[in-house]
Amino acid sequence: MSIAVESASPASRAWRGPHPSARVAGTHKIVGVIYLVFAVMFTLALMFGRQGALEVGMVVAAVAFFVFAAIHLGLSRGATRNLKWVRGVSIVAALPLLLAFPIGTFLGVVIIINSAKSWD
Repeated sequence: MSIAVESASPASRAWRGPHPSARVAGTHKIVGVIYLVFAVMFTLALMFGRQGALEVGMVVAAVAFFVFAAIHLGLSRGATRNLKWVRGVSIVAALPLLLAFPIGTFLGVVIIINSAKSWD
């Protein structure tokens, strides 16, 4: 009696999900859009809000959110292109996210874990 052994076809193999660089790119894009939403909200509050002492702080916050959004969206583009230098910068950019419990912590951990994996 003989047992036939079939080779594993591509369809029968388990799906392993996206490449780590694609996960990093997607997560940076999500974080960048979140920062962009906050920047727009601060800008609209400045435009339509009352005049007061908090105005300078809101301008600083709006500019900071726009800068953070640009950084994360730029890192997303670099990770999509599989650029190696993005791995280290992504880890550094994800560290402040760890303080934004619970959603920021989750997104920061996803970025750090997938940046630490091999992108080859």
